[in-house]
Amino acid sequence: MLEAALLSAILASQWVLASKAGVKYEEFTAAIARGILPSDQNANILPFTRKVIDLTVARTLEDQNVSGSYICIESCTGTYVQAFLNLKDVAMPTPIYLDKLDHLYYPFSKLYITNAAQPGKEITLLFGRAAASMSPGYLSALSQILAQLVTINTSIGAAAVAIIAAMPVVPALPIPSMYRWNIPREPSWVDGAYTTAPAADAVLVTKTVGAGVTGRVFGIHISANEANQFDLELAGVPTKRFVLGAGGTLYIILANPILDGIVAGTVIELENVTVGAAGMVYQASLLYDEA
Repeated sequence: MLEAALLSAILASQWVLASKAGVKYEEFTAAIARGILPSDQNANILPFTRKVIDLTVARTLEDQNVSGSYICIESCTGTYVQAFLNLKDVAMPTPIYLDKLDHLYYPFSKLYITNAAQPGKEITLLFGRAAASMSPGYLSALSQILAQLVTINTSIGAAAVAIIAAMPVVPALPIPSMYRWNIPREPSWVDGAYTTAPAADAVLVTKTVGAGVTGRVFGIHISANEANQFDLELAGVPTKRFVLGAGGTLYIILANPILDGIVAGTVIELENVTVGAAGMVYQASLLYDEA
């Protein structure tokens, strides 16, 4: 709340500076509402820097010449817009896909973008610097400004208090999760029961996508005492087939989903294709996420 209070204390002066730089009022208020705090990237100390990236042109690790601790994806009409933070020459497990995010809270000194050519498509980004990453001296100075504001003009001080009360809390996103899965959370395993000698097309594990969300499958686990084939089905329709050539265990886990964009209410099932022999034990799991 301290950081929000410090921001509220200088909203008026920040708006004057922003308006002179051509920032629209609705852009200013939208940035504040989404938790983007003042940036010290330039002499005017604007609340954010706005950048539109034309995706018509393909690029590979193109330096965007920006820094900060917060990226807000204002809009995106393209797909698979990859971002690499800070060090482009250091191998990363997977890039961050900006088109799949709403905002990213992580300090960065460099931002590199990679995308395929997508005529007529673009992505608009807002870059800011959170108060938590500012120096203690800067925070102290803003704290004094707030105290003077409340003392000199009680009506403006009251307005600042109201803004503070209405300001949402923007949590930091778990960066390791985004590097692994391109989503700000960890998927979880859905485990099927142990099944002995399952019939042909028996459902070994199932998951129904919840209401109002989209599902995705990041991985599968299949274990059986014998060879068999397995179908991953959506609403009873096979989409992927996996083969276990002999008794054993099959694990497949991918950073990009095996199945993505599964609509609400869809039943996801993993089935064995042929009947299991007497005494043969089967078990399967899905690595699943929905939001």
